[in-house]
Amino acid sequence: MGFFIRPQGATAGEVADALDTSRSTVTRRIRSGESTVFANLVNASAPQAAADDESPADDVAR
Repeated sequence: MGFFIRPQGATAGEVADALDTSRSTVTRRIRSGESTVFANLVNASAPQAAADDESPADDVAR
């Protein structure tokens, strides 16, 4: 429908009408999906970043 295309091809209200649901439901689901995607991206890179931060000297000091 073009919700994520810029310039925006469809509004949240138009998407809601096409899906026969409310605008608030559409925007809530989009926010939820975005949160999930970004959390997964951050979590996927976090273990590697933590491992990179440790140096061999850290092991000696323990």
